[in-house]
Amino acid sequence: METQSFDQLRELAHTIKTEILPGANTTQRIGSMFESIVSKIEENSNKIKHLEELLNQQKNEKQA
Repeated sequence: METQSFDQLRELAHTIKTEILPGANTTQRIGSMFESIVSKIEENSNKIKHLEELLNQQKNEKQA
């Protein structure tokens, strides 16, 4: 699954929040939203871990 941008997630959240048709917010729609949120969190977490590794590597090189 391709990670959605924050703008795409906001747009989907707005669509869900303002939906007026009965039954339109299906388990598929809501479940997909949650999966997208988790994917975005995971993507950002991996970026943070990578940056931490780079910083630790630079710190260790300066100490050597």
